Amino acid sequence: MQVNLAQQFTQAQWQPVPPPARGEDRRAFRIAMLLPGFTNAYHMHTLDRCQTSIAAYRAEALEYEPELRGEVAALAARLSAPDGMVMARLRGTCWMPYWSRIAIPHFYKLGHSQAAIARAFACSERTVYNIVNRSLLLFPDRQKTIYQLQPPARKRPRQ
Repeated sequence: MQVNLAQQFTQAQWQPVPPPARGEDRRAFRIAMLLPGFTNAYHMHTLDRCQTSIAAYRAEALEYEPELRGEVAALAARLSAPDGMVMARLRGTCWMPYWSRIAIPHFYKLGHSQAAIARAFACSERTVYNIVNRSLLLFPDRQKTIYQLQPPARKRPRQ
């Protein structure tokens, strides 16, 4: 039985963490900035900040990285496919976060069509197709073709 993608969207728990005001606890924000898989453009769009501010936030978070490493790993382990869908919808026109690219094959394996996944993730059907069919990292049971395993010999350059 297929679960509606809209129902999956309501099960998501991830939300971007806004920058705290001066003097407030910045631990959760630093953890969010250390979470891998997001481009600076994604943070610029979701936090409504400029490139300089995002770079400063990341640099500050990197100073605390050794003590926050465990919490960042725990957050990454808790992320689910519906969370990836939320991230994709929030991204605007920037690159899709890594977590969304992991979630797309998950929903495809559950039997959802590429068109339904594209609508749910606010991207094109071509993006879904490329992620599902061309990514060894995200879809490890894909097999290489004979030409990928043994490329034809190249022509020798003229002498």
